[in-house]
Amino acid sequence: MTRLLVLLTALLITGCASQPTAMVATDNVVIVGDDPGGLIGAYIAKVTTAKQSGAHVQIVGNCASACTLWTSMPPDRICVGPNAAFTFHEPTPMAGENQDAVRDAARGVLLAYYPESVRKWVVRQGGLTSKLVTLSGAELDAIFRRCDS
Repeated sequence: MTRLLVLLTALLITGCASQPTAMVATDNVVIVGDDPGGLIGAYIAKVTTAKQSGAHVQIVGNCASACTLWTSMPPDRICVGPNAAFTFHEPTPMAGENQDAVRDAARGVLLAYYPESVRKWVVRQGGLTSKLVTLSGAELDAIFRRCDS
């Protein structure tokens, strides 16, 4: 029961207190701009809804923290623009007990959602730690296709 509580709490962890600043859904296309992230559970719900609806996702700015869960979209339904980037870091638990356990569980949740290519990139950077690491440029292009102009 304690393990389940820790995992459920992990889903509510916030990577950043603010809400997305740019996410627009039109014609079954989700456009993600400069998005600082937020609650992991909320992003899992957004991504799951997009997957189930057949939506396509365009990353056009920096997508940080929990926003990086968009990387789990099917490869043929996600693309990146010239200013796209994904910024990763360890989950930040909300105030409360079991901070280390919750952080570890949430880290596992994030890594499980990332596709293998992203997970390997994150591991090569040292994993999800307090250090911010950004996937952009040629490294990003090696993993995700560019959006059509």
